This record gives sequence, structure tokens and C-alpha cells, in this order.
Amino acid sequence: FISLFFCIVDGKSGEIVYCNAGHNPPLIIRADAPAGRFEELAGGGPILGILGSIEYQEYRAKLEPGDALIIYSDGVTEAANSDNEEFGVERLAETVRDHRGEPAADIVDQVNQALSEYADGAPQSDDITLIVTRRLE
Repeated sequence: FISLFFCIVDGKSGEIVYCNAGHNPPLIIRADAPAGRFEELAGGGPILGILGSIEYQEYRAKLEPGDALIIYSDGVTEAANSDNEEFGVERLAETVRDHRGEPAADIVDQVNQALSEYADGAPQSDDITLIVTRRLE
């Protein structure tokens, strides 16, 4: 079994067309989002390989100028500290929000730094994968 998130982003219009098969819902951090606010790309179906025949739906969303799209593996949000408390979606969104005006590569670096500080040397049990894209115009 494997999860899958697939999307096409139109760089001119900001339209996102996507399909989700059991993956964590990606986040949109709006350019003008107040602290603690984020949107999840809702919709999807079960992980791939669990059912012999299934049709997945296509969903749509839109990025406005300055918005960030965050696609991440569960290893990001489930990264734990020495008290076995998870990093979580809210902490991920807040870290991105705090750096949303920076280039996407810098946002990835900031999230990795926040994860490292949060875990404080506690061993992680899963991959940590993160994709950040921003609409510039």
C-alpha cells in the first residue's frame, strides 16, 4: 500500500487540480493568514492498492499571489520530542506562516530547523519529506 498526492499547479492562474489517495491533506498558507490559520486541501480516497477497483475524484483549489502550498509526509507532523509529543499540523502551519514571505527553499530550511529543535535529538521513526511552493505573481 502507498499514499499518493498528485497535483498540477497553473503558474499563471494559481489554479490547483489535484487527487489524493490516502495522503496527508496538503496545506495552503494564505499570504494574509492570521496566526493559526491554514487551509487543508480536502477530499480524496483510500490509499493505493487497498481496493481492487476504485475511481478517484479530481478536486480544485486556488493559490493567490503570496500563498504557499505545503505537501508533506506524515513523518513531518508525527516527528516526536523526548516526551513523545508530535510536532503536529498546527506547528507546521505556524512555522510556514512565520516565514511565508521567504523563498520556498528557505521555508523548507526553517521547517527542518523547527523539527530538529522540537525533536531535540529524539530518534525519528519515519521519513521526513516536505515540498513547498509559493505563488509569486
